Amino acid sequence: DLGLTHLREATRLDPTFAPAYAGIADAMIVKAFFSASPPAEIVGEARTAAQSAIALDPELAEAYSALASIRLYFDFDWQGSEEAFQKAISLGPTSSNTYYRYANLLTGLSRFDEALRMAEEAVAVDPIAIGALHSYGLVKLFEGDFEGSVEAFGNTIEIRPDWTWG
Repeated sequence: DLGLTHLREATRLDPTFAPAYAGIADAMIVKAFFSASPPAEIVGEARTAAQSAIALDPELAEAYSALASIRLYFDFDWQGSEEAFQKAISLGPTSSNTYYRYANLLTGLSRFDEALRMAEEAVAVDPIAIGALHSYGLVKLFEGDFEGSVEAFGNTIEIRPDWTWG
């Protein structure tokens, strides 16, 4: 919560600082997964923050990535999510989160070749990001590459032995 506090303070100090709003949106997305509070309350703030970031800076990849994630995980708007992920990626280099969350969408749509490319990109951007490694293992699992999945999840457990999904 300290990071979220700092991001909110940044928007208080400079209400036009779009990256802080994108950061709030992303933090709230993660919080919605792990909070005891109803996700709808948390996601509302995430959505507002993502939309604010886009309004302030229509070229901010992280804002579109957050919006795509909201559409994926909470709205179940696959087309809208994909459009926002593609926009985020088209704006230039982006975070591992963008790639692995897009891989999660593509896996759910059974588009495994594309999902694998996105998961590989996520790992290339951040080779020790648990979300990226997890996504890579899931793509392998769902495409039927069980040995590749075991290897990917094994590598993840080596990096983070306390990994919940491990």
